[in-house]
Amino acid sequence: MGDHHVICIDMGSLYTRVGTCRDDAPRQVFVTEVDSSTGEVGYEEERKDGIKALQKGHAVDKGALEKIWDYSVNGMRRYIDEDFNPGILVNIKPDTTDSEKKHLGEYMFEKHK
Repeated sequence: MGDHHVICIDMGSLYTRVGTCRDDAPRQVFVTEVDSSTGEVGYEEERKDGIKALQKGHAVDKGALEKIWDYSVNGMRRYIDEDFNPGILVNIKPDTTDSEKKHLGEYMFEKHK
């Protein structure tokens, strides 16, 4: 597997950055929140009614977090051969709890096999 087939997701409390391991810069940069009225993800500025997925690097809304993961992975699939199932690398904080790590692992393995 070439490293250009690995999707890299760097989620911060304010912005999420997504690209491949070969990219010099992220291909997607968007606010780490979900619009509370439409459920949309991927806008460039914070919204007053946005649902934050992370606070100080820790999950505060699992539903919002999962929508952002899906948006990130599915958005990058257009750059990768559709017959290829890419690897996914997610940057996490050193003090991420075991339950947060478990949720990330289970979700990615089940949803994005």
